[in-house]
Amino acid sequence: MTVKLLSQEHAKALIMAYGSEPDRWPSEWRESLIVALAGDPALRECAAAEAKLDQMMASESADPSISVASILAFTAQSVARREHELTEAPVGVLERFIEWLCFSGFHSTWRSVAVASMALALGVGLGLGVAAPPEDEWVASEAYVFALVEGG
Repeated sequence: MTVKLLSQEHAKALIMAYGSEPDRWPSEWRESLIVALAGDPALRECAAAEAKLDQMMASESADPSISVASILAFTAQSVARREHELTEAPVGVLERFIEWLCFSGFHSTWRSVAVASMALALGVGLGLGVAAPPEDEWVASEAYVFALVEGG
């Protein structure tokens, strides 16, 4: 394999991206980085700084005790707790009406549609139930004038 020539900026970028361990470097750049490190003191300083950073990261890394099984167990517990809370919660008249309206249970996908429809029906009912304002004298005089024009 031929050794590719690296610029100092590219070599620094590779070291900063992959760390100071040659095993982590991309295989196509590994030999070139080793040669560049041997001949450039600035790159050796950069590699030393990255080695310190790698060491600090390794010493501070935590071993997470989270696993897929623990996540699934927690999810099952929270779902069971939520279902228990929903069955134990007092249900009001409006909730019972919405449940009856949705047909398929308290938490159906149609619940939001039912609530929005009720709000719309209430708005339309209130809008239609508003009485028209009483006619004032201007409206009456305009009606009289238009009646004269039509009659003439």
